[in-house]
Amino acid sequence: MSWTPEQISEKQKSLIQNIQRLGDVEALELTDFRQRDGLIYPLLST
Repeated sequence: MSWTPEQISEKQKSLIQNIQRLGDVEALELTDFRQRDGLIYPLLST
């Protein structure tokens, strides 16, 4: 099975997006959160 250049490009974009999302999740794990009004907010350091 071989992919067309368009398919390869699409797969590369998808992979990059997945890696970026993973980085976002890891950043959230390092963020302190607090709850207010039934919603959860990141705790912003001042």
